[in-house]
Amino acid sequence: MDTSEKHPFKARLIVGLIMLIFAFLGVIVTDVWKDGSLNYWRVMSPVFAILSLWLSWYVRKHRKSLSSTTIWHEVAQWIGLIGAVYLVSAFVHIGLVSRFQASLQVLVMLALTVFVNGIYTEHSFIIIGLLLGLLAAVIALINQYLFAIMVPLILIGIGVVFLLIHRARKKNHDSPKDS
Repeated sequence: MDTSEKHPFKARLIVGLIMLIFAFLGVIVTDVWKDGSLNYWRVMSPVFAILSLWLSWYVRKHRKSLSSTTIWHEVAQWIGLIGAVYLVSAFVHIGLVSRFQASLQVLVMLALTVFVNGIYTEHSFIIIGLLLGLLAAVIALINQYLFAIMVPLILIGIGVVFLLIHRARKKNHDSPKDS
């Protein structure tokens, strides 16, 4: 097997797992420290951006399949998220929104950005984005049963991400090579 096919699979899996672990930690932080959770999600926005951009770069390096302008679209998308997070933080600062509400807004924006990134670049991010959106809904609606619901959802999310990446890897391995 060609190592260039193996490495993107592992990189996708590792980045996906890291994002899901950070999301689960965010649920814990949001549940335990409602007013401080905004800080957590503000920090996670650039962390997710770095992970996403690194994975796109890494896959491109090994596959050489996407144009170089696509990376600039991704960078612009993540800069847009960081700007929106700053705007929500300004709303908190002037008292329009509570810190807890703002943390949920930042989580929803992060979920949307990861989801859209999944549509255009790395398909495994679609599941992660959906899971982040589901986390926001769960945090907002059923806060008292959070851990009983989130552990199975995180495990299901990890399984689905692994399955999608494995299918894509198998599909690429089975397709004829252009020489």
